[in-house]
Amino acid sequence: VKGKPYKPLRSPVFEEKVMTVEKSEAARKTETDPSVTFFEDFSGTPEGKSPVNWTSGNNSDAQKVIVEKLSGENESWAVIKGHTLKPNNFKKTFPKDFTMTFDVAVPKGFTWGAKALEIWIADEKAESKKGASIQLRLRPGFDGRDGSAQCNILSPAGNSYNDAEAYQLSNDKPLNRVTVSIKRSGDQLQLLINNKKLVEKTNLLPAGTVFNQFWLYHIGSNGDTEK
Repeated sequence: VKGKPYKPLRSPVFEEKVMTVEKSEAARKTETDPSVTFFEDFSGTPEGKSPVNWTSGNNSDAQKVIVEKLSGENESWAVIKGHTLKPNNFKKTFPKDFTMTFDVAVPKGFTWGAKALEIWIADEKAESKKGASIQLRLRPGFDGRDGSAQCNILSPAGNSYNDAEAYQLSNDKPLNRVTVSIKRSGDQLQLLINNKKLVEKTNLLPAGTVFNQFWLYHIGSNGDTEK
């Protein structure tokens, strides 16, 4: 408008203030536990906000990952629907022998055949395909049936693609939840779901392989249940 200076509705340098709440007792205890390399239960993030100390890209709906407390549950969950979610400044290395354990849940009626959730553990050279990585893909089943899992081990020494059942991960309950563990011990790698061993491989990772990053990835979905 002639004679009127332009003023944007929103400052281009605006940064939302990071809000936190008190962490859970479990999260506080791990901060002084030398046996724990990393712990996150999202208890320090207010409901409806993006996870503190994590980077989330926008999905096709221009939304970031948010933290929710589900009905009847006191736990906090990061809701991933078509996102990549990666911890900020993970300046650590995984121990040579380690167990990574996490909980995954899908809502009732998750669309059969919808996009899988991927969990990556990698070294710094993985993106150039000159390093090693572990890729776990999870997809729920339907009507109480087990889902599908694929544990791919990629390294300069060779690749291994391993299909298995995603034990007890289905879409018939209000909250379909499983506990997943990826365990490395010496030259052995195991995948467990709800303490049931589904994949066991040996001699696939070079002896000097050290992992130092991880992230979660979910290809875009089309429905609100596909998260």
